[in-house]
Amino acid sequence: MTTTGTMPTVTCPTTGVTLPVPPGWEQVDAPGCTLALAGPPRPAARNGTEMRASVVVTAHPHTDGTSSDVHALGHAALAAATLEPGSQPIAYDPLPLPGAIGSRRLIISATQGSLPVEITQILAVTGHHALSITATRPVGYLGDPGATTSTVLDGIDLGEGA
Repeated sequence: MTTTGTMPTVTCPTTGVTLPVPPGWEQVDAPGCTLALAGPPRPAARNGTEMRASVVVTAHPHTDGTSSDVHALGHAALAAATLEPGSQPIAYDPLPLPGAIGSRRLIISATQGSLPVEITQILAVTGHHALSITATRPVGYLGDPGATTSTVLDGIDLGEGA
């Protein structure tokens, strides 16, 4: 972990993607993922249920034509979201990201167990990888939410090696 400006960052050596690590957040292991961060446990329901907000990056090298087409990736993600019971797409729009050939953002309202959550999935195609950056957070924390997934998403740097 390095510090850029006022916040520490973590960079994936394979893709060059760099994410800020807000206070209280940490890098965690997530099988099958390139990079994963989780926030501290926070109360997310009146019954005392806690949840950790998270941001997970997965990357796939370009191996065929569809992995380099952000529209095809976006449509596949949108279709998957509509098929998931209890999930409802809220927004699907272009999202300009420096270093991306193309990128889109999908926001989904869903539930995890009994907790309502918001999932933001950013799909980006770079010169070498198709990236999926997925942030999950409860719809409403009780009390102070601290740093949220938007703090991480707002600080994404796709890097030179992507």
